[in-house]
Amino acid sequence: MAVRMADVARAAGVSVMTVSNVLNDRVPVGEPTRARVMAAVDELGYQVNLTARHLRAGRTDTIAFIAPSFHDYFGELADKLALPIEAEGATSCSHARARCPRRRWRR
Repeated sequence: MAVRMADVARAAGVSVMTVSNVLNDRVPVGEPTRARVMAAVDELGYQVNLTARHLRAGRTDTIAFIAPSFHDYFGELADKLALPIEAEGATSCSHARARCPRRRWRR
């Protein structure tokens, strides 16, 4: 079972909000408290659940680049776009999509 923030809080003797503040560097937390929280994180092997973080924030920090193919121009463009995107901490996703045949709709 995955270690939750509540488990870290219990081990460190602090609230879940304090654990969140330490992990996100939101508000000043005293050094002894920060050290206890980080020791509990290390001891328990806590890892941030990025899916939960993205759901809470309402965004994924992912940029998708969809092109008909990645030969020549589009491949170079995708490579050049990925570097600055990932340098900012976002994730880039490239996908080649061939043209779809025309569909005939029935009524």
